[in-house]
Amino acid sequence: RPLRAPAARAPAAPAPPPGGAMAQSSRVYFGDLPADTDEATASAIFGAYGTIKYIKMLEGKGACIIEFQSHEEAKWIVENLNGNIAQGLSTPVRVEFARPFGGGKGDAAGVGGWTPMPGPGYPGACGGGAARWSPYPMKGCGGGKGKGAGSISVLKKGLQYAGVLPGGKWNNEQNALFVSGLPADTTNADLYDIFCPFGAIPSQGAYAMSNPDGTCKGIGFINYLEAISATTAMNTLNGTVMPDGTSLRVQPKGPSKKTKGEGK
Repeated sequence: RPLRAPAARAPAAPAPPPGGAMAQSSRVYFGDLPADTDEATASAIFGAYGTIKYIKMLEGKGACIIEFQSHEEAKWIVENLNGNIAQGLSTPVRVEFARPFGGGKGDAAGVGGWTPMPGPGYPGACGGGAARWSPYPMKGCGGGKGKGAGSISVLKKGLQYAGVLPGGKWNNEQNALFVSGLPADTTNADLYDIFCPFGAIPSQGAYAMSNPDGTCKGIGFINYLEAISATTAMNTLNGTVMPDGTSLRVQPKGPSKKTKGEGK
């Protein structure tokens, strides 16, 4: 039976437990995760058990390392969740304190995961501004020179999961367009480039349906934040003649078909 998250309670004053730095750590290793677990999923599952400061997925290992707000939270999770089934999972997970920083190869904070960027309230804060999150290692308080060491997919998923992108969790039934007659090499980026000048499109709001081999099925969907944008795009682009002489069709998306068990 999935282990429920603990009820909110006042944190106890941490007493130095035996076992050295690892015993007092707030960094927890989670293993035996499903192979398709990504950062957003892990954050949603384990965030129910404590306040997450950063998370690092260990690619190809079905595991992740999470730093929680306090040692007390981490200690409760290690003692109660190890060998149990977390809410949102169907199999038990392995949970233990993570190695100290530098304690293992590839176990440094910030590589491929979320690292807290110093700000007010963080030790070593540099200047003003609120504390933010970064998907690449912090290297002092420089002005952003060089490139990040993280993955752009981690950045996108993190921003989407955090709900900081305009549009939030958009509804595919509102301000949506159905596009047909697309060439086989059409991608999501192509649709975005064509339709975004007409108005704001939320994250993942331009989607080209693809075949198993990666080619486009000839259809796609566009979601706008405002109805006027959808109307303008449809009136402008519907009937556009394609290079092969066929016409592009852009029309309002119809209601999704209900599957069995969803009602009449």
